[in-house]
Amino acid sequence: LDGNFDRPLERIVAETIRAKSIKYVGITVMPGPQLLQAVPLSKMLRKEFPEVKIIWGGYFPSQHTNTVLESGLVDYVIRGQGDVAFPQLIDALEHNKSVDGILSVSYLHGDMPVNNPRGPVLDPSTLPPMPFHLVDVQRYISKSNIGERTSVYQSSVGCPFVCGFCAVAGEYNGRWLAIDADALADELIRQNREW
Repeated sequence: LDGNFDRPLERIVAETIRAKSIKYVGITVMPGPQLLQAVPLSKMLRKEFPEVKIIWGGYFPSQHTNTVLESGLVDYVIRGQGDVAFPQLIDALEHNKSVDGILSVSYLHGDMPVNNPRGPVLDPSTLPPMPFHLVDVQRYISKSNIGERTSVYQSSVGCPFVCGFCAVAGEYNGRWLAIDADALADELIRQNREW
C-alpha cells in the first residue's frame, strides 16, 4: 500500500488484515508526511490488532530508534537498508527464533531498547531486480517538467554529499553506491518498453 494513493489508509490496512489474516505490518517512515501517517496507523494497529507485529524502517526510525521503540507503537525497527534484515526478521518470528543475531534490527527487551549491530551498506548491483510486477506502475507515471509521461527510478543508495538538513547524509556519511551502468541501461530500456 502507498500512503500517497491509498486512502483512507487506516481503513484499507484494517480490511486487508482481517481479510488475509496478516501477522506483520511493515511501515517505511521518513520525517514529514510519512511520519504523520505512520503514527495514527500504528496506534490503530496497536488498538485493533494487538497481536500484529509492527515493524518500522526508513530514515526516521533509523535515526531515532530508541524513541520509536519506547513509544509503545512499534515492535521492531530495521535501521538502514532492510533488503536482508526484513526477511530474516520475518523468518525468525515465523519460526520462533531469536532475533538477537539479525543485523540492523532493534527491539525492546523489557523496557530497554536493544540495537543489534548494523549490517553493511548493500551495493545495489548485488540485489535482485525490483519486482515491478507486484506494483501498478501506471499510477506512478505522470506529467512533469521533463515530459508528458515520466517516472522516478532510484538506481543508487546514499549520496556523496553530507548536507546538514538531509537524512541521507546521517545514514550514509557521504557514501554513494550506484547500480552497474549496463544493468541500469537495460532496466531503463525495459521500463520504457513496458510502460
